[in-house]
Amino acid sequence: ELRVFTGQGIRSIRSIRVFDRWGALMYESFDHIPNPSGIIAWDGTHRGKAMMTGVYVYAVEVEFIDNRTILYRGDVTLIK
Repeated sequence: ELRVFTGQGIRSIRSIRVFDRWGALMYESFDHIPNPSGIIAWDGTHRGKAMMTGVYVYAVEVEFIDNRTILYRGDVTLIK
């Protein structure tokens, strides 16, 4: 599973998106409250089916208490 961990100074996680290597949207969710133990963002499934082993791209939009918004991007490897 993919988790998003937050620290101090974060107002909200506006969005979390996960894409496959062709750019197809596999997962998205919105408006999460920061949680020090992590927000479970993606469980490795799409439409109820387990996805294949591979590299997936994520984009997490974070809003800070000073009203700045930053988009964090990276990749995660799904291993079965």
